[in-house]
Amino acid sequence: MNRFVQWFQGDTDTSLSTEDQYQAIRERILTAVLIGSAILGGGTYIFFVQAIVTQGSWLWLTLYTAGLAWVLAIAFIRQIPYRIRAYSFLVVLYALGIISALQYGAAGDARIWFMGAVLLTGVFLGLWEGLGALALTTATYLGIGWTMKQGVIATPTSTSILQFDNFASWTTTAATYITIGTIIILSIGILVNGLNATTRKNREYVKTLAASQEELRQRSTMLEQRETQIRTAAEIARTAVSELDPDVFFQQVANLMQSRFNLYYVGVFILDESGHYATLRAGTGEAGKKMLAEGYRLAVGSTSAVGYAISSREAHIISGEEAQDRHRVNPYLPEARSEMALPMLSGERVLGAVSVQSDRPNAFNRDDITIFQSIVDSLAIALENAHLFQQLQNSLQELQTVYRQYIRQSWGDITERTQGISYTYAREAEEEDAHPVQDIFQPATVEIPLVLRDEPIGYLSLESSRPALTPQEMNFVEAVVQQTALALENIRLVEETQRSAQRARIINDFSEELSRAMDVEQVIKTAVRELGRLAAVSEVAVHIDPAPEDEE
Repeated sequence: MNRFVQWFQGDTDTSLSTEDQYQAIRERILTAVLIGSAILGGGTYIFFVQAIVTQGSWLWLTLYTAGLAWVLAIAFIRQIPYRIRAYSFLVVLYALGIISALQYGAAGDARIWFMGAVLLTGVFLGLWEGLGALALTTATYLGIGWTMKQGVIATPTSTSILQFDNFASWTTTAATYITIGTIIILSIGILVNGLNATTRKNREYVKTLAASQEELRQRSTMLEQRETQIRTAAEIARTAVSELDPDVFFQQVANLMQSRFNLYYVGVFILDESGHYATLRAGTGEAGKKMLAEGYRLAVGSTSAVGYAISSREAHIISGEEAQDRHRVNPYLPEARSEMALPMLSGERVLGAVSVQSDRPNAFNRDDITIFQSIVDSLAIALENAHLFQQLQNSLQELQTVYRQYIRQSWGDITERTQGISYTYAREAEEEDAHPVQDIFQPATVEIPLVLRDEPIGYLSLESSRPALTPQEMNFVEAVVQQTALALENIRLVEETQRSAQRARIINDFSEELSRAMDVEQVIKTAVRELGRLAAVSEVAVHIDPAPEDEE
């Protein structure tokens, strides 16, 4: 029986909704019930047809035959809609109940047929339809009994009523009972098995969904961690490029990396000038301080992760026992279980490497290289920027030194040429306030240097009737002195430009006169005359005396 039920059960399409799955189970139940009813009904029909013919009950024979034919049609013609098939079968059961009640009265099998109709209505159509079928069959059963009582319907004769002292009557009732019972059991079995299968598949899907949700949660957590790492890397990169002192931003970045990524140790190594050793320039914790104090360094190309990363120009990860063995030579890092060294590259040059270490085995993977390498690349950029800034500072200092020398020399020439430049202004004191102030305060002298580009070219001396000037007066005096120095420099530059223009003009005129000269004597006279105009020249002589040819 179970195999028969399983044959009718099949597999439910799990892509359907829950309601659609239940409807599919109902359709399988209806198909199984119809086929089973057709088989049992056919056997019953053959068993009772002879008795019906003997009794001459041709009307009942016609009704039974029509009912069996319709059951066979709705059982094997699948094109008939579900609700028509279901209602047709339920009507047949309902009709059989009525026939049994009319033919045998209360002693017949009407109650069994009605009960089967009620149960199957609930299975095929639903709860409320089942309750409606219960009300209908109850009313029909009582209505038939009441009409028989009132004589509206003929009461069955004693010959037509089942004789329970006759075994044939018991056989008839048993056949009806078996038919209805088989139909009900078959329906309930298919329904239960279908629901179990659906429940089992739903549980599998729930487990699959739970596994998918867990995987999604893990991936979401991983993405959140990556997002945090990326934000941290960006923050560290900003820290690196905002500081120009390499030792300062190396230490800042190392501390940030250790705290944000929960690392055991972070060290920054820079290649020395020889390129054979990588010297520690920044380290975290007490271990970093001690190694910095000792001038800790690693050989390039050694078995250390830093040495390998520098020589190979690529990141290197060591974990577990390998990391523990390699750090036995370093007593400052006894708990290191994983290390990742990343090269610090600037174009084709290797500047150094960064070592990040953890106290957990297998703490780093290939995905971590991308995050940490971006931080190390920002360190390389910051280091290059610091070097470029230092070179620019050195060039600027050299330029300032040269310019100061130029200013010193230029104003020295002016002082030498003019025998010094000075000017004094004395304000005559008014008669009414000349004596009282001097009686109270002693006069004071204030000297303020005239400075151009940090180079003093003179000074300004003030004599005050008070011991000191107020801050507002000093600010005013310093502003005047600064503007005076700039004005003097501008005048010097204008005069120098004019002198240069005059020299250029003289040379141009001299060139024009030379170009107009027609003989040697005129050229010499022109040259001597122009050179004699110089203030520092008292006499000019030109001698032309070709050297004799060397004898062979």
